[in-house]
Amino acid sequence: MVPVRWYPCQHSHTSESAARCRAGAAAQCCRYPDPKHGSGCRLVLLEDNDAVRMATELFLTLEGFDTRAAATVAEAEGMLSEMRSGDILIADYHLDGKLTGFDVLRQLRAQQGRDVPTILLSGDLQSMMRMVKSPIPNCRFLSKLVDTKALLSAIVELGAS
Repeated sequence: MVPVRWYPCQHSHTSESAARCRAGAAAQCCRYPDPKHGSGCRLVLLEDNDAVRMATELFLTLEGFDTRAAATVAEAEGMLSEMRSGDILIADYHLDGKLTGFDVLRQLRAQQGRDVPTILLSGDLQSMMRMVKSPIPNCRFLSKLVDTKALLSAIVELGAS
């Protein structure tokens, strides 16, 4: 669960965004995308675990990101087809069904003809890395439970590329 508190600016904050508010940056607090987070990008989150998806979506939204979430590949199809340059896919590696997050990434890149920035998440990072035979450009691998600082760093890094 992501801890959320209310601050004088009247917006909810995670511990990450609260520091900005307490530092007097209420006009640029979590309601507004923080420029250091690559404010122009949208995030598409594909996660089949309801609790993980809802917590991650809440965290990213509170951090100021335009976040869209889906539980299944079928549910995400419209969001994926609308991805534009600078948007980032965040996908679980082990999805329910036949496809993996890596399969979704390959299909999306083939459809869009570009290296869509992607973060792949897995509760079994070592197994996922064994499946990846060579480096994947514009892709970061993170383990679950998601380290929020690592997630934000990966988003910033991919958003800047």
